[in-house]
Amino acid sequence: MIDRSYLLSSAHQLRQLLQLQVGMRRDAEELIRTATLQLDEAALRESVTERALGAVESRLAGLVPPQGSSQDELFSASQDPGSRTARVTVAEAVRTFLGDREEATAGEIVIHVQERRPDTPPGNVHAELSRLKRKGVVIRKALGVYALARKQGGEGV
Repeated sequence: MIDRSYLLSSAHQLRQLLQLQVGMRRDAEELIRTATLQLDEAALRESVTERALGAVESRLAGLVPPQGSSQDELFSASQDPGSRTARVTVAEAVRTFLGDREEATAGEIVIHVQERRPDTPPGNVHAELSRLKRKGVVIRKALGVYALARKQGGEGV
């Protein structure tokens, strides 16, 4: 009788241990699935970032003047934060670009600003265009087409 009760107790404890181990295995499998998804996402992000970097470096290489020639505006302003030479602001770049022409599309303005300031995202240029429009510095002649607002004497603001 003692052997039977001992064996029943042992079987009950082993069932509980088995259930615990099955749960631990399921948890570990879920962790592996999650880690695999994170790994796949990280690899995709790495690939996209690598392609973007390649595109930016390629574009930048096209902007670098050949050796022996003078540097253009992009490289004349020092990138050193302690330097006294200030970089051109987005607003200044927009005003200068629009001052040289009758009108320009938002895309043309973005390209011009990014040529002078490669680190400027297109969204910042669009935001600056909106701000300059609110201030009356630029006008929107048509959807996506901007011009410098003119004073009565014909000069830009």
